[in-house]
Amino acid sequence: MKSNPGNSNKGPYGTLKTLSYANAFLGDIVQGHNGTIWRHSTVVTKFENSKVYVTGRTGDGAYNDNQLATTIYGTQRLIYLEGNYN
Repeated sequence: MKSNPGNSNKGPYGTLKTLSYANAFLGDIVQGHNGTIWRHSTVVTKFENSKVYVTGRTGDGAYNDNQLATTIYGTQRLIYLEGNYN
């Protein structure tokens, strides 16, 4: 993520937030940590019963279609998408 956009930056930018129903919006990114590195990124696609659900592919044959975000890896982080560099 870029924290100080310059004249040559392109694309979306965001900030790290605690993964919670209150912080997440459709289209935000949830990443899973495998104990060593941040591994896979999934997209927030659904809210139900004050819980965040994501869709993505987190491994061979693991297609997470509207899966509860907190069940992907042991630790997660939310990247709240704030805008887009032009």
